[in-house]
Amino acid sequence: MSVKQYFSHDYTSRSDPKIKALLRKYSWRGYGFYWAIVEDLYINNNSLPADFNGIADDYREDLDFVKEVICDFDLFCIEDGAISNDTIEERMGRMAKISKSRKKAADIRWGNRRRPSKTKAVSDSPPTKKECIDFFVENGYTEISGERFYNTYSSNDWKDTNGRTVKNWKMKAHSVWFKPENKSVQPRYKKITDKEIEPKGFGKFAKKI
Repeated sequence: MSVKQYFSHDYTSRSDPKIKALLRKYSWRGYGFYWAIVEDLYINNNSLPADFNGIADDYREDLDFVKEVICDFDLFCIEDGAISNDTIEERMGRMAKISKSRKKAADIRWGNRRRPSKTKAVSDSPPTKKECIDFFVENGYTEISGERFYNTYSSNDWKDTNGRTVKNWKMKAHSVWFKPENKSVQPRYKKITDKEIEPKGFGKFAKKI
């Protein structure tokens, strides 16, 4: 969810002689346009390009009207091709000081109890060939598959087929390489019954005894 931004709006602004002059000539049309420019200045750190044609196009207003409101009522400053407002500059400075002082007070109050900032996960250091082979064998996979795993990624600077760095090589082995075809083949022993180990030629004799 986006965070809403606010700025103070003087409820006595209509008593300002400059605003009164604006209202007398352009009524609420001029008043609304003035506050629209103020909003844009707050959004853009109190600096807008003095592109009157562009502003007129953005606000769907007449070019002469835009020039007069911005230039003729001493409501804005134009310097080095940029529009600004002295009151906004002063208030933004105060807002920055307040924010800084609040942060400092919070640091003093909470100290080390503040929640630590999240740090970027650090990649594992690349393993040796022996480590790869041992890991595969320990998990029931062949030495050859472990060696192939090592050769595949070490030859590509430990990046996968999509060019992403392999941050956890053991996880990569589990998710991509631990497949049935890479399993070690375990010998299967048939259970031998007593009958099968009975010496040949002594079966009948053994029964008589």
